[in-house]
Formats: sequence, structure tokens, C-alpha cells
Amino acid sequence: MNVMDSMMEDMMRRIGDQAGEFVKNHHKNALTEKEIQLAVFNIFPANLRLAAFKFADDRLKQYEQSATSEEEFYREPDEDEDEPMDN
Repeated sequence: MNVMDSMMEDMMRRIGDQAGEFVKNHHKNALTEKEIQLAVFNIFPANLRLAAFKFADDRLKQYEQSATSEEEFYREPDEDEDEPMDN
């Protein structure tokens, strides 16, 4: 288990360092998805790169769907919803 933790920590550090270099070299102030994708593109071999992009896209869609459902759950009720219906 320590080997896997060490490997993941190393990969995340390499991706972060590479993405940070892209930000610095392009005189930007913020790290965006584009720099992270470029870093992954440069670090991983082709077959792992494609799998990583697909996995990330799937997880991002899943997160966006869950965030939308949480917003609906936590949203403030409309003024009309508080009043009882007249029947």
C-alpha cells in the first residue's frame, strides 16, 4: 500500500510541477484545466493519457450532476411554495 501511495504522490507532484511551469511560462496568474491537461499529456504515455482523460471527464460529469442535485436540495423555497394551496 505504501508503494501505491508513494507512486500517486509522485505522479500528482509531477503533474502539479509541470502545470505550474506552463502557468509560469505563459505569464498567467491561475492554474486552469488546460494546464493540467497539458501536463498529463506530456507526462503519461498515449494509452494511459487517453484513459486518464476519459476517467477525469466521467468524474467531472458525475460531480456536476451531484452538485446540481445538491443545489436543488439546499435551495431556498420560493415565496409561492410557503403559502398553502386554496382548494
